[in-house]
Amino acid sequence: LLDGAAVLIVSTLGTKGQWLDEMTQILQGRHPEIIVAGGDRRTRLHAYRAWAGTSVLPVLVIHHDSMRRDVRWLGGAMLVHKKAGRQVVFILDEASIIRNPTTKSFRAARRLGPLASRRFALTATPLENGLEDLWGIAEWCRPGHFGPLWQFDARHVVSEVRSSRRRGSYTVVTGYKNLSEVRYALRPLYLRRTAKEVGLELPAIIATTRELPMERVQRQTYDRVKAEARRKNVNPVVILQTLRQ
Repeated sequence: LLDGAAVLIVSTLGTKGQWLDEMTQILQGRHPEIIVAGGDRRTRLHAYRAWAGTSVLPVLVIHHDSMRRDVRWLGGAMLVHKKAGRQVVFILDEASIIRNPTTKSFRAARRLGPLASRRFALTATPLENGLEDLWGIAEWCRPGHFGPLWQFDARHVVSEVRSSRRRGSYTVVTGYKNLSEVRYALRPLYLRRTAKEVGLELPAIIATTRELPMERVQRQTYDRVKAEARRKNVNPVVILQTLRQ
C-alpha cells in the first residue's frame, strides 16, 4: 500500500505523537521521512515544502485545524507528489469531524480528496447526531456513493414539520427507514474492528507528558487571564472556563 507513496495523516492534536510513533514502528527499516507539522503558519509551510520535496516514503502528520487553514498549500504539496508519479495516501483520523457537510473541515477534506490516490477515514463514532453523519463520511471516501444529500434524506430520513410561536415552522427528524439499504451500501466502504478483535494487536498504554509551546495569541491570552485571576484573587481555571463558554 505504501510502497512508492506519499502519506498524509490528518489527526487530532493529542494523537499526532502517537501517529509518529506508530508510523516509525510500522515503517521500520524502510527509512521513511516522517514530518510532524505544527506551530505558526511559517513553520507549517516550511514543513509542507519539506514533505513535497521528499521522494523516499514521505509521511506528513498534521492537525485538523491545519487542514482547514492550509488547504491551498497542502493541495500544492500533494500535487507535487502526484506530478512526480507518486500515489498519495490520505488518512483522516477521527473522521467524524467531517460528518457535517456544511463545515469548513468537510469542505477542506473534500477539496483535497481528489488529489489523493487512496482515502481512509478512521473513526470510532461514525454515528453521533444522526444517519446523515454517514453520508458526510461516505461522500468523502467515495463521492456520490449515496447520491446527493437531499436524495439520501428523502430515502432514509423520516421527518415532520412542527411549529411554535417562538421558532415558527421547523423540521424535526422522528426516525429512519430503509436501513437495510444503507447497511448493504456500506459494505464495500466499511471495515469494522472491535476492541475484542484487535485486543492482542493494541500496544500497551503508555503515559507520555509533552510540553507544547504556546503560540503568540495563546501566550497573550494566558498572561491576561493570569493577571486577571491575580487581581480578582480567583483560580485562573474559573476564568478559562468562562472563555470556553
